[in-house]
Amino acid sequence: MPSTESRKLEEALHLRLSPSLVAWFDTEAWQSGRGAEFSLPLYASQILDPEEGTIWSGFMLPDTLPLASNEYGDWLCVRIDNRGHVAEILMWSHVGGDWIPYGRDWPEALLFDAASEVLYHRRHEYYGEDTGPDQPRAWSEWAADWLAKSGAPVAPFWNTATASDRDIDPLAALHQAGICSAATAMASLLRHLDAELRSVLTLPLAQQLGFAWEPDAVSWLFDTRLAPGSAKETLCQRTRVPADELFDQDWTAAESIARQVLRTRCDLGWAFDIVGWSAERRGDFATAVDCYLGGIRPSLFADNTTRFRTHWFADGYGKFSAARLFELRDHLPDRLRRDPYLSLFLRNDNSTLRSNVRDYWLERAHAAEHAGDHPRAYACFYQAGWDMGLQDIDDFREIFRGLRDNARQAGWPALEAIAELHRRFLPT
Repeated sequence: MPSTESRKLEEALHLRLSPSLVAWFDTEAWQSGRGAEFSLPLYASQILDPEEGTIWSGFMLPDTLPLASNEYGDWLCVRIDNRGHVAEILMWSHVGGDWIPYGRDWPEALLFDAASEVLYHRRHEYYGEDTGPDQPRAWSEWAADWLAKSGAPVAPFWNTATASDRDIDPLAALHQAGICSAATAMASLLRHLDAELRSVLTLPLAQQLGFAWEPDAVSWLFDTRLAPGSAKETLCQRTRVPADELFDQDWTAAESIARQVLRTRCDLGWAFDIVGWSAERRGDFATAVDCYLGGIRPSLFADNTTRFRTHWFADGYGKFSAARLFELRDHLPDRLRRDPYLSLFLRNDNSTLRSNVRDYWLERAHAAEHAGDHPRAYACFYQAGWDMGLQDIDDFREIFRGLRDNARQAGWPALEAIAELHRRFLPT
């Protein structure tokens, strides 16, 4: 049997690609047109022998491989589980290293990319002279055809050239098809919180009006109820937008969506933040504390603080949930106040937080490795690198060694190979 593109990738990295990715590589499906924002695909050979700027070692998650990029250094990546199977597709941003789950498999990710184009109208710069944002997207058609074969038809929201398709809500179409659940939940939640204030209150305007940008103005963008009456009056006068439009948010709906996310995932910090704050703002401090305790565990890079406007806390706390736990410390049981992990954040020491979190996880990684608990060691090395991130890229050499060796000992050849691939491209 001849070695296909997908087979080369599977054999080299011990993968078991999904049927859709096998078809994507072997038929070179991208040749028939283009996608939305992420329209620069990689061949299998470009993944195995990547050019500079493809593998962002120490920044990209160490169990991911890039598949397609935009023109600005962001990537759609496939995340691989310990069996070598596709776990999900995520969008990784080179600005800060934030990541967002886009879908369970490649067709879902392509359709959420198309949905983002329609929803946010922000990507006209990605089109050449012979194509425009209103033309159908060939990659979307391919993805929709693939999903239809598996019984998940999607209304063609991406074809905005016709009036009927232009009226289709992309989020509703994806939700009805039962795909892109985490991504659509995040986008739907933001709809409920995106008051008009988020469009008009910029740093220059805040400076003109004499408002402190951080923490004051940013906190108002997060929850408009935090803005004092005098500021609201000034903003209404300046923007000429009625108060019921300028400050309108639906926190009840936002909390409901975030709770649905937490039923299936515990690695997205923003969901804990939203449920915790919703409880806190109505005085349910016990629930708030419980949610915030869950919210300090996920990686900082899954908080998406810029999108949710949760970056109005002091940097030393590291995460929004940790900052809120400090404010609610009187509601913390004594045993939790002494928790060694939580205490790292509650110190509010920005100069040592990242190194202390790194050391916390490395200590546990080495202990697990010594005890022969290689799955636990792999997880702790992972946290050492991507809980808060590291300031010194050289620190990742030990971490990738730990990931590679413990994946090997755990019998996870795909994760071993991916960790080694990332290790090879650490800056020297």
